[in-house]
Amino acid sequence: MTDKSENSSLISAIEPGMTVLDIVSTYSATQEVFKRWDDRAGECICCNALLSPLKRLPKNTTWI
Repeated sequence: MTDKSENSSLISAIEPGMTVLDIVSTYSATQEVFKRWDDRAGECICCNALLSPLKRLPKNTTWI
């Protein structure tokens, strides 16, 4: 799989409607970013919110 983060001509913006899976499969480096937020979220974001769009992740938590 090609990581678009390694080829700047293919990079597009991360949009609120993209799922966590869309983001980490397109930009592999973002998996580490999500992992850094797991403690604040109180759960593994990539495990429990993989199919959730960013705009639907809980907004009432301190990790967003």
